[in-house]
Amino acid sequence: MWVAKLSNAYYKYFIIEWIIYIPCLLYMFFPGTLYYVPFIPNQIEHISISLGLILVMLIVILIRNFSLKRERIKLNQVDFWLACWFFYQLVSLYFTNSKISFEVVNQQVFLGLLYVFIRNININKHKYILFLLLFVVILQILYSYNVQFYYFIPGKKISQIHGTFFNVNLWGFYLSVTLISLLGGRNCFKTTWLKCIIYIYICLLIPFIILSNSRSAWFSCFIGVLYVLFSEYGIPKFTNHQKWLVYISTSIFFFFLFSFLYYYKIDSTRGRLFIWKVSFNMIINNPIGGIGIDGFKRTYMLFQEHYFAKHPNSIYAFLADNNYFAFNEYLKIVVEQGVIGLMLLGGVIYSLFQVKSKEVFTCTIKGIIISFLVFSLFSNPTSSFTIVSLIGCFVAMLSSRNTKSLQVNYKCFLGGTFVISILGILYFVFLIVPFMRSYQEWNKARSNCMYSSLKLIPNTIFIYHSDIGVVQGQILNNLQEYSRASVLLENINRNYPSYFSLLELGKSYKGLKKYHEAEVIWSRASKMVPLRFVPLYYLAKMHEERGETDKAKYYAKIILEKKIKVMTPELYRILREMTILNNK
Repeated sequence: MWVAKLSNAYYKYFIIEWIIYIPCLLYMFFPGTLYYVPFIPNQIEHISISLGLILVMLIVILIRNFSLKRERIKLNQVDFWLACWFFYQLVSLYFTNSKISFEVVNQQVFLGLLYVFIRNININKHKYILFLLLFVVILQILYSYNVQFYYFIPGKKISQIHGTFFNVNLWGFYLSVTLISLLGGRNCFKTTWLKCIIYIYICLLIPFIILSNSRSAWFSCFIGVLYVLFSEYGIPKFTNHQKWLVYISTSIFFFFLFSFLYYYKIDSTRGRLFIWKVSFNMIINNPIGGIGIDGFKRTYMLFQEHYFAKHPNSIYAFLADNNYFAFNEYLKIVVEQGVIGLMLLGGVIYSLFQVKSKEVFTCTIKGIIISFLVFSLFSNPTSSFTIVSLIGCFVAMLSSRNTKSLQVNYKCFLGGTFVISILGILYFVFLIVPFMRSYQEWNKARSNCMYSSLKLIPNTIFIYHSDIGVVQGQILNNLQEYSRASVLLENINRNYPSYFSLLELGKSYKGLKKYHEAEVIWSRASKMVPLRFVPLYYLAKMHEERGETDKAKYYAKIILEKKIKVMTPELYRILREMTILNNK
């Protein structure tokens, strides 16, 4: 009788839970926007709302476990390594950053709570999350068609679809994850007609992955698919002579594959090599502990500026641009967290692959994680909150399948989780909600062109998000409020210096008649991104307006002799003005 009651109670909670879980998970994988309809939903809003949703789901889990009187919980080595890495990141975040970015903190807190949530779900129910991807991909394509399709270049519309991601590279990887999920999970369907639908779906995904034009996505998808297929069918056995033939053939194949991927977009490849070269210079400063969480974004452009100040005629000057990404997540970890952080990550990866199960679903998850690890060698998947959330789910799913576990009294864990949930709710109410309100006011003012109302918004939101801050500074410059703009932009350049923030700060100094400071700032912007013409143009126009014709002609001559990468209407206007100035 008590077994039947427990079973009925579990079934009741299962139905209620998933009515709550599915919309919440759907939002994490397919973010919408509550404040306005932009070209791409903003990541700040996505993280903040997802943090609130994960707290709701954790509370549901706590209520269910408390009601069902669960007494034991299993902890494994993945939990241990992740806890060590998470704690190390929090310590690094606290001791190395004078200004802590809400976006970074919220994402770290969210990932920790997401992991706890997935670990508390029955492993037999993980497949619902996996197949939720099928529905999400359709929504992403429909979103692109409805919002983005008509803004693309004629003839290249399909190849430029990228859903709620900010570039096609991340979109290509997202499709790759879906393809690997379908390939590995197809055997979960027993009926023939459902398997046929899955195969059709896979065939439809392949052209979209190819059209994403992402070499990283192609290669990571290829490796992930190979792993899933070899796990399912096994590696063929060869004789000694056949093994040598296989080794030689495989080596030749990968040589031509890597050559093709290298030369396919040669400028992009060389640009990545330059970023890695600058990143190694960043590592030298603190190879053991790193420069701190979010340190790459804070300091990379300063190192790039320093590099071109020392090497003004570098071959990379024509390739470098404003950049916040390492295009290699392992390199980024060493820069920010040092060798210690990389070793802790290694511990996490090693413990994940200690799961020896040959079950199809487990092998599929491993294939997805391997695909992510390969993609991380050449791209920046952690810049997308959607992908980070997705991989966080798969890591927790694989961890749940680790049979080498230590059983802990659940009452202690329940009390600790309850305290964490209460602290999380207080954090959300008193820190996240005001932050989101400021952001909401910003969106309303900007979308309605009510720029004067931006005076009422506190500057903290702009200090912690460089892109929004630069736009705010630009607006203040346009309103000729140069004093307020200079204070804001100086703060941003202390925390997240960039080419664009320097441009706007130079305008503020010029408006305040601080001409020497403006010249220094625009000269720095020119060194930071040598291929850009605008800083030199501003310098030439400033000296022309002040009657300093010789200096103006000096900068005009540099502009006219500068190599052009892409001709644009704005650049054409600049060249025409500089030609007239030079001929005076």
